[in-house]
This record gives sequence, structure tokens and C-alpha cells, in this order.
Amino acid sequence: ALAKAAPVAPVAPARFELVLSASRIMRDGAQANNAWLQETSDPVSKATWDNYLAVSTGDWQKLGLPWYAKHTVVTLTVGATKVKVPVHMQEGQHPGTLELFLGWGRTRAGQIAMPDDTRLRGGIDGVTVNGFALEGADHQRWGLIADATLEIESYEIANTQSHHHMDGRDVALDDVVELHRKDPQLAQRGHHHALWQNGTDGDANGRLSLWNSTHVYPGRRWGMTIDMNQCTACQACVVACTAENNVPVVGRDEVRKGREMHWIRIDRYYSGNSDKAKRAEEHPGDTGHIEKLDVEVVFQPMLCQHCGHAPCEEVCPAMATMHNEEGLNIQVYNRCIGTRYCSNNCPYKVRRFNFYEYSKYRAGPQGAGAPFDRVIGNLVSEGSTSSQAEMSQRPLEMVLNPEISVRSKGVMEKCNFCVQRTREVREIEKASGKKHRDGAITTACAQACPTEAIVFGDINDESSRVSRTVAAAPTGYAYLLLDKELNTRPSVAYFRRLRNRPATKDDALIAAHDAGHDAHGGPDAHGAAAHGEQH
Repeated sequence: ALAKAAPVAPVAPARFELVLSASRIMRDGAQANNAWLQETSDPVSKATWDNYLAVSTGDWQKLGLPWYAKHTVVTLTVGATKVKVPVHMQEGQHPGTLELFLGWGRTRAGQIAMPDDTRLRGGIDGVTVNGFALEGADHQRWGLIADATLEIESYEIANTQSHHHMDGRDVALDDVVELHRKDPQLAQRGHHHALWQNGTDGDANGRLSLWNSTHVYPGRRWGMTIDMNQCTACQACVVACTAENNVPVVGRDEVRKGREMHWIRIDRYYSGNSDKAKRAEEHPGDTGHIEKLDVEVVFQPMLCQHCGHAPCEEVCPAMATMHNEEGLNIQVYNRCIGTRYCSNNCPYKVRRFNFYEYSKYRAGPQGAGAPFDRVIGNLVSEGSTSSQAEMSQRPLEMVLNPEISVRSKGVMEKCNFCVQRTREVREIEKASGKKHRDGAITTACAQACPTEAIVFGDINDESSRVSRTVAAAPTGYAYLLLDKELNTRPSVAYFRRLRNRPATKDDALIAAHDAGHDAHGGPDAHGAAAHGEQH
């Protein structure tokens, strides 16, 4: 009944049930002054830096908002307490329920946890909302009766992901166990591209190539597997990569412009049938979101795929991106002239450009009373002209990894599979004359993953763990992202998300939809049957 209720005038308050939850990243706010955590996106909403109020898609209309509304602020009233907070439309949330996250609102935790209110657009205290002030008797955090009133003010939440559905594209693949057992190779349900089967790279059923050949790495070739069944989107890999590789924090305003610098990110997709015809049938006149109470989510860690046929290498005029002898797609910072052609040509969007001298903002100007202001504030309005003489006080340089170059303005950077660690292995092997033990080194993301969803190793070694992981996987379980479409030949194999539940009508509709797009030929002869063949 609530989902079919007519939208009310935005000036009238709407009554909801409020739930106060610990932030998925900040928890209770004990580490609120940690910029690494502040810039780590929420695994569900993908919001960074700011607190927000999660609202269901149905209640979005109840507040009088069109589905495409952005940067909206409401006044939340619980008893005698009122706060202004930006709102975020959250699919899968139960109608009539609002969720506010704790962890913000500290007043004496440091410059990052509590920046000046003057830095916030329109004076909205989105980042300073103290959810604990809304607790009921005996610290009650759920079932609180709250009123929400739409405000004329606006506030832009710094969000790292704006597209939430795959819309039939083979990106973060998921499947139902029942359907997967019947058609593990997706021969009847998947998209097939016969074009690559008619190539001339020297192999039977070889795929097309600009060079009519494929480079072979006779020795070691580093690769990785990522199991999306085991990934919980805890973001430990993101923070570990930031610490290991001196990835800079750019601040709220740069994230709003899509300029976050993380070398690895975790994309979150809602899976299910999002067919526009069905949407129009269920909600006449509304071309927006379908309200789903039980959405399914798939998390996909995304980093440089270290492609065998890397699109970025083909367009770089300075040869700043290239392959080394171990199959790594590396970035030579001293060669980079900042054309950003590589970023435009990367289908995975994993390259990061230094628009400013981010490394200098770690300390702030000489004599600054608040050295973190430049991280918090808008770098554009404050300029980027800090001189070396100005940077005499550099307390945060103590956290830098001395084995990693600090990139400068105008330089592209990306994941390099922790090349400093693989380089150390080569030096040890040269000195000792012995081959390193499998698993002796790994990347920072794989080392930090609590569920071991990421496995790193030598994919040319059949006895390595990464090769054995793929060999032991069920048929059709592993796949190379966008390889069938673009022939990029990645060094990262993903394991699809399998759901152990009965197949539904929507699953059958999706299968029929995918089969209907199968107009390019027969089954792909290059499925992910074995990691060695894939690469």
C-alpha cells in the first residue's frame, strides 16, 4: 500500500521509522580522523567523506522527489532534535524506513573528522551529523519515529559510482546454481562473439590481433584470480593498496569530479531484470527506478587487468605504459607526458591521473595551523602552486613507503601488481640462484583480503596456487572480463557469483533476454576452462 501511495507535497513532513546503524567504514567514528578511511567508499552506497540518510525508492516519491533528483537535503526530526542531512536513494531498502549512519559528528577528533562548516556547500552539516544525538531511551537505535521534510538547500554527496545496473552486459557475472548446472558455459544464455574465433594469431580458432601474433612469456608471468563469491566488499584491499603504494588522498571535492586515485576499487552492482518495458508496465508514466525490496548484489574488485593485448599501450605516444618481461603492464612515470589517451582507451577505467601535486598536500603550507585543510577543502579554489620551499613541515611523509615513487602533477598511475615486491623476488633469485617458493610474495590487496578472495601468483606455473585455483573451479565458473568482446586477454580471472537458491521467473526472463542477443555466432571457443589457456 505504501509503494502505491500518491506523492505528497514536499513541504509536508512525512513520517518514517528511523534506524541508526554503525557506518560500514567508520563504524562508531573512533578513526574518523583517518583520511584513508574517509575516502574509502561505502560498499553499498559508494559514498565517501560524508554522512547521509538512506531512503527507499518508494519513499523517494513519498518525499515528493522525482527519481532523477540529486543533491537533496532533508530536515530529520526525532522528538525535539532536528538535523539537516543529505539523502541517498537506496535500492533494496524497506519502504517506510530511513537509515542514518553513525561515526560522524565528532567535534574534537581532528581536522579531518571535523572540518570548518564554512567549507560545506550552503552551510549544510552533512559531514557533521551526530547520529548518537538521535538515540532514544536506553540508547535505542531502531524503531525511532522520525519526520522528514524536504529542504530547498542542496548538498552533493561525494560518490565513486553512478551506474548501478549492468543492463545485460557481461561485467560482474552472477548466476543461479540450478541454471548454472544445466548450462555452465552459457552456451544457450550468454553472448557469443564468433569474430574472435576467425583470427590469425597462430592458434587453432585463434582470435584477431593487430600483430597477427600473441607475445609469449616463456618464464614467469604474474596473474591473479578474484572470487566474487568470497568478496564481502570490506574494502581492506583498497586501504592496503593505498598504504603500500603511496596512493594520495584527494578530498571530497575531487571525488565529486570523479578524480579519486585508488588503484583498486570495488564496484557494486544490483543484479536482476531492469527491462524498461517491464518498468513502464509496473509504473505507468514513471521511467525511473523500480522499487525492489529484495535486490541481489554482486561485488567486483576492479584493478588493472594487465592485458596481453593492452589497449592503453597502443595509444600512448611516449611509450610510458608497456609490458615488462614478466607480463606486467607497467607505468614509466618519467616518460609520461599526461595526454591521458591511455585512460580514454582503457575499457576497465582503472587509470588515475594526478591533476594536482597531491603529494604536497600531505603537509599543508609552512606555518599552517591546520595542515589537513588542503586535503579537506577544494584543491581547485585553493590553487596548486605550493613551492618546495613552502613545504618545510612534512609530518605525513613519515607514512610513505620508501620503495615506491611519489607521483607528481600531470602523471598517470595505476595498479602494477606491487612491482616493488615482484622486483625483490627477481633480485633474491639472482643472488641465491634458486627459484622463489610459490606464495612467498603476494600483492598488498591479496595479503589483506580476509576471505582470500584474491589469489596472486605465476600463471605460467601449473603447480602454483593461482593456477590450481582455476583448474579446480567448476566448468564455466571462471571468466576473463571483456575478453570475448575486446580481445584484451587479461591476466586477471574472475569467478562468477553463484546464488544457491531456486531459479525464479525473473532469472528465466534474463536468460531469454541474453539468448535473444546471441546474434554473433556459435559458442566462444575461448571460455575460461584453464588459466594457462586463458592467458
